[in-house]
Amino acid sequence: MSDLLLIIPVLVVAIGGLIGVAYVLDKRGQKNRAGPALPEPGPSGRILLWLARILVVIMVLSIIGAIAFRSLPLVGLTISCLFFYILIGLIYRVVRLTGK
Repeated sequence: MSDLLLIIPVLVVAIGGLIGVAYVLDKRGQKNRAGPALPEPGPSGRILLWLARILVVIMVLSIIGAIAFRSLPLVGLTISCLFFYILIGLIYRVVRLTGK
C-alpha cells in the first residue's frame, strides 16, 4: 500500500512538470514565429491529431497500470502505442504540409 501512496504523488508531479514545460515552450514559440505559417489542418489532419491524443492517454494509463500491477503486457502495449504515435507524427507532418 505504501508503494501506491508514493507512486501517485510522483506521477502527479511528473505530469504537472510536463504540462508546465509544454506551456512555457508554447508561450516561447508564440513570440518567435519565424517563416511562413502552416495551413490549418484539414479533416484528415484533425483525425490524426485525435488519434495521437488517444494514444498518449492509452500510454499514460498503461504505464500507470504496468507500475501498479507489475504487468509486462502493459509495458508491451505502451511500446506499441509509442511506435504508432511516432508513425502518426510522421504522417501528420506530411498531411499538414499538404493542407489536407
